[in-house]
Amino acid sequence: MSFTIRSIARYLPQTVINSRSLDSNAGIREGWIEKNTGVSSRHWACGKDTVCGMAANALSAAMGKARITHVDLDLLIYAGSCHDYPVPHNSVIIKSMISDDSTTFNCMDIDTTCLSFIQALDVASLYLDSGRHKRVAVVTAEMPSIALHPSDPKVYGLFGDAAAAVILEKTTGTSLRNVLYTDFENYPSGAHWAIVPTGGANDRGIGYPATHSGYFFKMEGRKLMKLGCDVLGEFIKKMEAATGLSVQDIDYIVPHQASKVATEFLIKKCNINRCKVISTLPVYGNCISASVALGLEQVINDHRPPPGKTILLVGSGAGFTLGCMLLKI
Repeated sequence: MSFTIRSIARYLPQTVINSRSLDSNAGIREGWIEKNTGVSSRHWACGKDTVCGMAANALSAAMGKARITHVDLDLLIYAGSCHDYPVPHNSVIIKSMISDDSTTFNCMDIDTTCLSFIQALDVASLYLDSGRHKRVAVVTAEMPSIALHPSDPKVYGLFGDAAAAVILEKTTGTSLRNVLYTDFENYPSGAHWAIVPTGGANDRGIGYPATHSGYFFKMEGRKLMKLGCDVLGEFIKKMEAATGLSVQDIDYIVPHQASKVATEFLIKKCNINRCKVISTLPVYGNCISASVALGLEQVINDHRPPPGKTILLVGSGAGFTLGCMLLKI
């Protein structure tokens, strides 16, 4: 499979929250959150920010970089776990913010929580390879700040809000062209270990106050970490066997920013030179599906790697799923 990244851009809410202020909100000693999560600051949405609004801002920036408009798109994919409404899906709302009925290209949402962006790149590449579409926009936007509560400091201090968008094309030229490998593996034992229990059909929360604990994100961090530690090594070995590339030889590693501990485990387990690992956690926090997108944006727009370099997008998602995509410039 192959595609070209024509452009990639990000959007960050204006409000920057430092960890010291969250320490105060949670009633814990100053420095606790940064020490235990690795996050010193993060952006949180406020005021008029919405999930779709952040996504539309990122998409507009990406289209501007690519020097195209909405009339040049064939498909719009929203990739993420946060939604402004139960119905309709985010992508149609995002499209309504950048277009009108003069363009009738299709829209869809892909929600595999933290892996949504990588999954959407995979789906987009299949559309492009088939010849059905020539240009696809993938946009991710996450606003976990609305589902955090100071009574759980490790979760409360971990997450940030962000959006990013990428324009993919089936053309030759510079930028990312080759998808060397893609894989996803799901482990059902972890299906309920990262959850917002209230708001769906199982428990609609009718009559609950807005502060009800069921509306806030809950995570069995120890269980998820143990499962990830048990299966990550074989997952990486499978990629190495299929591609003939050692993970140590890959030029850029862009992991999902699940936690400081998770990133350190990846580095040590796979014996990776930490200079190759893109870390956005300290300044953005865990931005769910937008984390990998922010890391990829940093590689492309800041590092500007030359042809021949390789980039590994890798992470885990609630459920519990591992996923990766290996790209070659």
